[in-house]
Amino acid sequence: EDRFLLQTQPIVPSQAAEAQPQIFELLIRLQNRDGEVIGPGVFVPLAERVGLMDKIDLWVLDRALRHLAELGDDSGIAFTINLSNITVQDNEALRLIEQQIKASGVDPGRLIFEVTETSEIASLHSARRFIQTLKAIGVRFALDDFGTGFSSISHLKHLPVDFVKLEGSLIADLEESARDKTMISSLVGMAHALDLQVIAEHVNSATSLGWLRDCGVDYVQGHFLGEPRPIEETVFKAPPAAKAKGSAAKKLPVASSSGS
Repeated sequence: EDRFLLQTQPIVPSQAAEAQPQIFELLIRLQNRDGEVIGPGVFVPLAERVGLMDKIDLWVLDRALRHLAELGDDSGIAFTINLSNITVQDNEALRLIEQQIKASGVDPGRLIFEVTETSEIASLHSARRFIQTLKAIGVRFALDDFGTGFSSISHLKHLPVDFVKLEGSLIADLEESARDKTMISSLVGMAHALDLQVIAEHVNSATSLGWLRDCGVDYVQGHFLGEPRPIEETVFKAPPAAKAKGSAAKKLPVASSSGS
């Protein structure tokens, strides 16, 4: 555990991308013995194979709740946290997560859990129960990688999420692909018709930001808006003025999954 690190990446309203961020995705990293920082794409598959992913998710939540408690509810800061499908289907993990949140004293509305699309009906039933249980205490949810496959619409039908996070490759290629623009417009329209807010990650240029804003995307995230940085250099460095807008975070969403 002493080798795990948390970085953050801001998620900001598309209509006010220059505003002080109040929503941050928590991104877990692993530091090896040589001090090299390793991304989740390397260690998460191994953790899943050996049955450690739920423990890692609980570690991230524990650290998130400690940071949020230190910042205080009046700070307006909220975190998005990626949960593995293994955790979302685990009843014991659900019990422990609910217990952790209640014991922390932190407003659950300052947590947004990102869940990745699951493919099997059995998984959807488990995910639905997981989401409903935590939404009942105020936690919010985002469906990550939305638009990756035929299952997306089915997931919106079965999973009571609050946000959808568009699949990153759609955003990364939109400046060169008219087809991607058409797909994004359609997905945004569908999400808004269902009263869901839309987050776009991998926003890496002013051109992409402007187009997504005009398209109606609600929140944006990406290197153009802020690189992943250690949590100590971001949320705890926010100027006092930014910590007075607690109400804003109540309405906000959002996470990348792997760290846009």
